[in-house]
Amino acid sequence: MVAVAQFGKRVPRLNVGIIGLGSRGLSVLERLITLSRHLRGREVRVCIFEPGELGTGAHGTCQPDYLLLNTIAGQLSMFPDTAAINAPDERTGPNLYEWCRDRGLRIGTDGLPCSAGGRPVEPTDFLPRRILGEYLSWFYSEIAKDLPSNLTLVFYRQPVVSVTRDAVNDGFVLRTSAGATEHADRVFLTVGHAARLRDRDTSDRTVVDPYPLPSALKNVGPNETVGVEGLGLAAMDVVAALTQGRGGRFERGADNAVRYQVSGREPHVVLFSRSGIPFRVRPVAATNTRRHRPIFIGAQTLGELRAHAPAGQLDFERDLLPLMRDEMRAAFYLACVTRDDERRAQAVADALAVAYSLGTVEGAFAALAARYGAYDPDEYLLTEVPESLSGADYVRWVRAFIEADLEEGRLGVPASPLKAALEVWRDLRDVLRAAVDHGGLTRSSRQVFYGRYAALVNRLVAGPQKERHEELLALMDAGIVEIVRVDGSGPVWRENTERFELASGQPGEKPVWLDRHIVARIAASGLDEPGRQPIASMADAGLLQPVDPEAALSGIAIDAGGHPLDAHGAPVGGLWILGPAVEGATYYNHYVPSGGAYSRALSDAHQAVWECLGLDRTQAAACGEAA
Repeated sequence: MVAVAQFGKRVPRLNVGIIGLGSRGLSVLERLITLSRHLRGREVRVCIFEPGELGTGAHGTCQPDYLLLNTIAGQLSMFPDTAAINAPDERTGPNLYEWCRDRGLRIGTDGLPCSAGGRPVEPTDFLPRRILGEYLSWFYSEIAKDLPSNLTLVFYRQPVVSVTRDAVNDGFVLRTSAGATEHADRVFLTVGHAARLRDRDTSDRTVVDPYPLPSALKNVGPNETVGVEGLGLAAMDVVAALTQGRGGRFERGADNAVRYQVSGREPHVVLFSRSGIPFRVRPVAATNTRRHRPIFIGAQTLGELRAHAPAGQLDFERDLLPLMRDEMRAAFYLACVTRDDERRAQAVADALAVAYSLGTVEGAFAALAARYGAYDPDEYLLTEVPESLSGADYVRWVRAFIEADLEEGRLGVPASPLKAALEVWRDLRDVLRAAVDHGGLTRSSRQVFYGRYAALVNRLVAGPQKERHEELLALMDAGIVEIVRVDGSGPVWRENTERFELASGQPGEKPVWLDRHIVARIAASGLDEPGRQPIASMADAGLLQPVDPEAALSGIAIDAGGHPLDAHGAPVGGLWILGPAVEGATYYNHYVPSGGAYSRALSDAHQAVWECLGLDRTQAAACGEAA
């Protein structure tokens, strides 16, 4: 290693590896560029391993415009301002909306970017993912222009296939698919979403991973019957690729109804899912919409609950779910109050907090119900379809579910008290994280939370834009898409017919026969796939272990600093894992950062890089004064 001078001493160069340069890796790189300035006189060499576009991750710039984000443009930002990281050394700049506005982006009547006419982009627009990809690529270019004199970048355009401990020097050895090796003193694994690998027994008529679109579906013929497994974002992407991507068009009539114009190139799509419950659409957002602030489930309450719990571990259904139900009730009635008189909302919130502390909150809710009507959160916390529903009854139930949800979604927040109540699960995500992360739940409760409630929360607040479900209804009307209830076993390949049999599980109902099966669910990104590299090699080397393999929690176990736990349960110093691969150790890791308020993605990157560089507050302050 090259030695350089620092305050009269000779210190080795610091070699840092970043495996994967999507949004998480990009956040790490930005922090390295910003904070390395505090290491005056010490060289930092950053090796970036990324075979794809730099910075874009899953948001490639060549995606078709019909693949949309489900987060509004004004809420996405890569810039770690002080509010986002809760620390100095901020970097400020435009969020996605401001960046698009400054470039004159215009939106057509179909909600997609247009080259002429249209209207200016708005902060509440759901933009194509490629636009976010262009923003991420631009952000990379901007920070790459701002390298301090002591930092250099080295690029490997091949994936890393193994990470092992360096037997000679401290640190790690990284090997690429081309056989190149690099020593790294510190390593960040930020690989993002992983592709689902094909099992050798899987039929070649099964698409195990629908991305990238539309190329993953190129073998699907127009006269085939295709089973699409899932009702979430990935499924809506697949449906869009098989309809809009095949030349079909959606048109909105004078009655505001959406109708589908068939191209003749579409297959027949059969939608199904394990739960059978549709996702709820994202509500129309107002630019001044305020997030719900916790009234009952704040830090003090969590501390009191832990103080009385064995080993400080909580039970989600016993300790947390009742409080979240009360937060939903509060949000519902606060939205009702806001519609009458916005000035009274804070006083009502304060009164509910006082009533909770006095043990009289049920009386307070009863008074609100007497004025605004009853509201039962459990009606919206569905984890399974009613058993009595099958066949045509199930289809009617799904349609009524979607239509009612669309009405509320069009009203938005706070105009829809129902949507305001559901948004509690999104607004209080950081509170949930504080409660469940890093062993915050008992083992059995953690299994219940990730096995049942994490999926429920996704269906409540991580669904598609309302236009997607308007289009879904239009496709059902056009006979292109049908939705069926299944028995949970999934499609079974039958050699004698060379087709898949999809059983309903309901007495007397005939199975549905499929030519192809598309798994439209995002794959887990941890240790569930034995051939996934470099994660598999790191597990083989004893650097990683799953959160709880017996409970099907295959996310990588980490400590509070983001270090993986080795085969013996000890933190691996010098190695950090950020993003979807640690789902289960921490909650909800699959999202793009946002600025202007606390962002765990940006804060985690800041804290990890701070430790990576060996900084302390005193040194940083002194260096800042001397600069």
